[in-house]
Parts: sequence; structure tokens; C-alpha cells
Amino acid sequence: MVRERGIAVRNAADEVVYLQGLVADATEERNLRAQLERTMATTIEINGKTLDLAENIVKSVRELSILAVNARIEAARAGDAGRGFAVVATEIGTLAQRNAAWAREIAELLSVETEKPSQ
Repeated sequence: MVRERGIAVRNAADEVVYLQGLVADATEERNLRAQLERTMATTIEINGKTLDLAENIVKSVRELSILAVNARIEAARAGDAGRGFAVVATEIGTLAQRNAAWAREIAELLSVETEKPSQ
């Protein structure tokens, strides 16, 4: 594959005197463009899969949050005997909230990165 560029050189009477140009091999450019397109397609695919995983994390976090609330309720019902379990339940809830925030951050970062550029 070649790429050419040229112009017509004119005299004072605006007549074409000669053509001046350059012909260059564009094979490497074409190969690099194809490689870039493959890399972009792979990146978009991987980002999509990562977004799916982040959504699974968010779903799991919701379930953990519900379990933490239920565990706190049961610990409260147990009274003094449930105090240690209440601490564990609270920590599970805190961890669930942190994981939810991280999953949202991942999803936000990837959704910006996977937007296809306009052509």
C-alpha cells in the first residue's frame, strides 16, 4: 500500500509547469492501524466483562447488606449474649458499603473508557 501527496507547480501565467509529489510506503501505517483497532476491540470487550463483574459485586454487596441488617436484628434479640455477633454484623455491613463504593468506582471508570469515539 502506498500513500501519495502532490501539488501542481504553476508559473506566473497560472499554467501547470510540473507536478511535484511524494509517494511513500504506507504498509507499516496500515499494520499499526489494524493492530490499534484489534487492541481497542479487545480493550472494549475486557472492559465490558469487567463491568459485568462489577455489577455482580454490587448484587452480592446488596445481599451482604441485607444479611448484616438481619444479623444485627438477631444480635439485638439475643441481648447481652449477642453483643459480639452485633459487632461482627456491623463490620460486615461496613465492608459491604466499602465494596459497593469500589464497585461503583470501577463501573464509572470503565464506562468512561469504553465509550466508542466518533468517527
